[in-house]
Amino acid sequence: DCNYLMDDNRMISVLQQMENQTNDTKKINIIKAYLQRLCINTNQMLTIMEVFESEQFKHDFFIYSKEFITDLENYKKLVK
Repeated sequence: DCNYLMDDNRMISVLQQMENQTNDTKKINIIKAYLQRLCINTNQMLTIMEVFESEQFKHDFFIYSKEFITDLENYKKLVK
């Protein structure tokens, strides 16, 4: 039920905000706030995952983002 997709300009802004944070907890809080209003595709999700330093946070975000993914068929290809 996605009404709004994250465009490239917003994506750049979100990534910059995340990269300016001192830890992964703050980074994930930023992206979660955006995902309340916007959906992302699998490529965007993978790009966002790269910002996290911890493998645990990368995994947590991967699981969390599933309900906000617009191309679920591509997302499912990543699940092992």
